[in-house]
Amino acid sequence: MQKPVNTYRDAASTTSSYIATFEEHLKKNKTLNSVLFSVLDKQINPLSFAVDLFYCSNQKYPKKAKPGKVPVAILECLREWCNSRDVSRLLTGRLKIEALDKVLQFPSASCIKLVCEIFHLEEEKEHVKYVVSCLLSEKKFKVGYHVISALDLENEFPLESCVFPLFFLGHETYVKAYLNKAPSLQSQFIRILDNLVRNGYALREFVETLDIESVKPKGMRIDVKWVQKRFPAFIEYFNVDIRDCPNLYHSRVYGAMAYLFRRMYSEESIDYEPWEEMMLDTVGDHLDIQKALLVKLISVNEAATAFRFAELLKMNRNDWPDVMKNHPNPPPVSPIVRTSSAADNDIDYLPLRLDRSDIHLVDTPEKLIEAVDDISDNYNMVGLDCEWKPSLGIFKEKAALCQLAVWDSVYLLDILALKEYQSKQVWEYLLRKIFYNEEITKLGYGGINDLNVLIETIGCEKKGGQSYRNVVDLLSFFIKLKTHYPEVAEEIESWHPSQRVDQKGLSQLCRTVLGRPLNKAEQFSNWERRPLRERQVFYAALDAYCLLMIYEKLYPVMKKHGLDLIKVLQTKQTPFKAQKPKRSVQSSPSNQPLPIKDFKVVVDNSVGGVTKYLRLLGADVVALEDGDDHMRAVQIAQSQKRIIITAGAAYKKLSGYVPPNMCFCVDNSLTAKLQISQILSHYKVECQDSDIFSRCTGCKESCPMWDPSLVMCRR
Repeated sequence: MQKPVNTYRDAASTTSSYIATFEEHLKKNKTLNSVLFSVLDKQINPLSFAVDLFYCSNQKYPKKAKPGKVPVAILECLREWCNSRDVSRLLTGRLKIEALDKVLQFPSASCIKLVCEIFHLEEEKEHVKYVVSCLLSEKKFKVGYHVISALDLENEFPLESCVFPLFFLGHETYVKAYLNKAPSLQSQFIRILDNLVRNGYALREFVETLDIESVKPKGMRIDVKWVQKRFPAFIEYFNVDIRDCPNLYHSRVYGAMAYLFRRMYSEESIDYEPWEEMMLDTVGDHLDIQKALLVKLISVNEAATAFRFAELLKMNRNDWPDVMKNHPNPPPVSPIVRTSSAADNDIDYLPLRLDRSDIHLVDTPEKLIEAVDDISDNYNMVGLDCEWKPSLGIFKEKAALCQLAVWDSVYLLDILALKEYQSKQVWEYLLRKIFYNEEITKLGYGGINDLNVLIETIGCEKKGGQSYRNVVDLLSFFIKLKTHYPEVAEEIESWHPSQRVDQKGLSQLCRTVLGRPLNKAEQFSNWERRPLRERQVFYAALDAYCLLMIYEKLYPVMKKHGLDLIKVLQTKQTPFKAQKPKRSVQSSPSNQPLPIKDFKVVVDNSVGGVTKYLRLLGADVVALEDGDDHMRAVQIAQSQKRIIITAGAAYKKLSGYVPPNMCFCVDNSLTAKLQISQILSHYKVECQDSDIFSRCTGCKESCPMWDPSLVMCRR
């Protein structure tokens, strides 16, 4: 047996030599089992010795953010050593407390979990709870969380002690993990947050009681908007109906009403009929929001529309706002007839080259089976599209209509009607015969997203090994074509050269390939309303059929160049290493500052808050609208040589389509102003006093018509 060490100096020297040996061993081997097992077997008190080894190995690198390899390896090896031996007599209460104390001096999630497991700290529950309480009172919330998680103590502490401090410090991943293990606390957490979004004063008071100011990141501002931005992620994560959160629900409905009003009377980007449908559906039975809408209508001289809405909403005259009660000449209530506000009468839109009799509404299982059999037996290509009611940030997207177009007809699958039959076998028949059928090419524009929404709506899960087969996304196809076969893309774009750039998405693709854009006036409408209007029917049919028309036009040129859709889509995304790009002020940060007037960016809708500030400082900004696909940012970036500003998962998706440093990921935990600072610093952008307010915050043009009091142009 090894001679016992008698002095502290000798012990420290021996421990240090062991650690040095372990470091050398780890360089050559993956584990310490062979060497550490031998050392532990020679000790009088091996567990206490192992704790000292772990502690000293951490002391060697006290400033490291993560534990080194040796401390973790010691604990992993100790766990295996204990599992192969009876160590119950060695596990004294004093040793357990010592082990917990030492691991908390160099805390990490992995080490805390290992110590709790090895030393059976669940048996010292009361002491551990006391230690956690001390950690939380010292504002060590992350460390406290790791101990709580390791021993499943989530239900032992009130939400205000750990969960809410973690939430307001931006550690949302920890909050979700904590509440996942404590389902009984989820509804309480959601309810408290919902009460806090009601007013800023209550929120400030609540945050003050948490006493987190001293550990809050510098520049972090917690207000109602901050909470409203993060709250919905938890509602979706825990599958909570937003209607169970009355304050957030009310806030979202009011925001949706204001958004629709702006679309109609400020942007003039929607037709009246779909707008009226959406507005009636949105305001519902929210009396205060109904009154706010009527006041807004009166304020823009739309008295006739206001009185019409009062009747359509069946509002009691006593509930009318005073401005309507006192209106001198109430106009007669009648249907509103006006010219299209969304469509330019000078535009020659793409027509549907089928008759109305070729459009078939499928609303029963029998009709669905007939449609599926017709497509699978007679066609090898189908145009695919889905429509759903705009969520407006309130509800989750649910497919209301699925369009399947073949060369001589279009089938409109009425998802709402078909779901009433609750026939899962019919849905599985559709999936098997068409979507999982490799012999049928499915043409879509963002088609995978359409299919995912459809599958989630009808409640059919993919079975093992099943996947969508032969789905061609024309959006991805054209991005790949421009990247890898630019000469082919240029040839296609030369067919119908146009100076107009007001179209986007599939409409712009139709203009490029077919010479005419789609009329998207009906896109933003209530697709859950039955019966569908005739304009909706034709719009839905053309949205799917135009995909076949695009393919028909592309086929000869693709064949001429020896290409096909699948080959282009399977091309790897490595287009930028073949040749060194020309030096550009946008390509990478350099030592020379970049004037902000030359700073051209496209802002993804995941970080829309920076748009106004960048324009205010003088940057040239194009911003995606709510609901735009993230890939639209790639299209704009490639065609206009702009930097993409995005965040989160969207960054991983978009960065593969553009050259290095042409896609920037902002930190979503920062305020918009700090995000701006981050962006300008990275690209070394220089802003002069003369640049400020040189552009309108509402449009991207250099605008001499700005009004400092409005920070908007007078257009």
